[in-house]
Amino acid sequence: EATDAAGDGTGATAIAACPAGEYRAAGATSTCATVPAGSVPTGGTGGTGATGIAACAVGTYKDATGAGSCRTVPEGYAATGAAGDGTGATGIQICAAGTYREGAGGGPCVTVPAGYFAVGADSEGRGATDIDPCGPGLYKAAGAGACTSAPAGQVTTGGRADGYASTGVAACAAGTYKPTAGVGLCIPAPAGSHVPTTGASAAALCRPGTFSATTGAAACTPAEVGFFVPGPGATSQRSCPTATEAGATACPTAAPVRPAPSTTEESSDDLPEASAPAGDGDPCQAGTWSVTGTVPRGGQCTPALPGAFVAEVGATAEEPCPVGTYSDGFGAVACTPAPVGTYVPVAGTADPLPCASATSEGATSCDDAGTDEAAAAVPILAESAGADAGGSGWVIAVVALAVALLVGFLHLQGVIAVPGLPGGPGVDRVRRPSAADRRRVRPVDRRGRPAAPASPARSTAGSEVLEWSEYDPALDDVPPDTEPPVPPRG
Repeated sequence: EATDAAGDGTGATAIAACPAGEYRAAGATSTCATVPAGSVPTGGTGGTGATGIAACAVGTYKDATGAGSCRTVPEGYAATGAAGDGTGATGIQICAAGTYREGAGGGPCVTVPAGYFAVGADSEGRGATDIDPCGPGLYKAAGAGACTSAPAGQVTTGGRADGYASTGVAACAAGTYKPTAGVGLCIPAPAGSHVPTTGASAAALCRPGTFSATTGAAACTPAEVGFFVPGPGATSQRSCPTATEAGATACPTAAPVRPAPSTTEESSDDLPEASAPAGDGDPCQAGTWSVTGTVPRGGQCTPALPGAFVAEVGATAEEPCPVGTYSDGFGAVACTPAPVGTYVPVAGTADPLPCASATSEGATSCDDAGTDEAAAAVPILAESAGADAGGSGWVIAVVALAVALLVGFLHLQGVIAVPGLPGGPGVDRVRRPSAADRRRVRPVDRRGRPAAPASPARSTAGSEVLEWSEYDPALDDVPPDTEPPVPPRG
């Protein structure tokens, strides 16, 4: 820069270098100019005497005029004020929610793609520095927001083969269902049930009069003519020659047949008329039902099957027991709540399932379902035997019981003698016949004729065992309570 010049700039006697933050092109007659934002001075030495400027490179910025250098754009931010080629940025701006900028430097913020969510953002979702895929059972559209769990009856779509990064959901087709939200596939309806709509979270049992023999049915099949289906959830139909309409829920009894006319001169008016048994047309009692709700002609109402009930008089169908209840016999008028220690997870159940954690009646689920009575009894045995945490006490108790039983058996067999126990070695195990016995029972041979008593046989313990014939009442000449003294032996 020229110094000591006249007012018109002439007559300069010396020059001075432009200070830091200013510059002047070589040969220019103007004074030093301030370095603008987005640029840095070039030329000169020691920061002074700059002869030009250069724009900040792509991915860098300088937000002030004068001295200074370009700085790198941090991750989660984008440069602003740059030229079309991305150079000369004069500032930065944080990435908005739903966008992200990975790594320092670079270009603008990028929209979060579908199936992914932003990470590294602040509490308002801004400044995200990376993205991660939604996990299995989750999905998300492009932009801001978190991944959403696929609802029951729907499955995720558009993701990777491993189930990640799903972009949407689709409803389960008719004949299939998905019972829970999140991860899972559509399940075909089991045989005996159907799913008539899309997006279902459960299958429904086939009603009486219909059945489903295969899985994945969207509708149940009505029983054909000549067949019937008495209860819900059927997988097949039953033969019934008297069923004249499709969808029969009971097999009607054949109507009485009027006798054929006689070949004699007997008038047909003299033949007896077929009549319905007493009770025909009356309403079915509670616990039973029929298609019309009344007693069929020549038949009877159908009792409710196990797992079902009929609460009202004149019912036209039975109803399955709700979850948490059951009926284990025919003709139930009400279902019984599952007792404590059991649960019923499915409607139409005939027997509750064991469940040690079910502490109240009517349980519909069990945390430890499948625990049988034997497994539940182990802690009780361990406690009664004083078992420690390792469960060795009940083993000791069982071994002690087995030893006691073995000792008692050997004592009774005369192998060993245990003081204080009856029986044992040297004790007669067969009662010796008394004099009264000898008088009341007379020896006879095979033809019933009097015979001498059989020879005494000695047992291993040394007592006599006498063989006598069966009791003969005709020889009963001794009162039952009389016991003559037995003469000494030898």
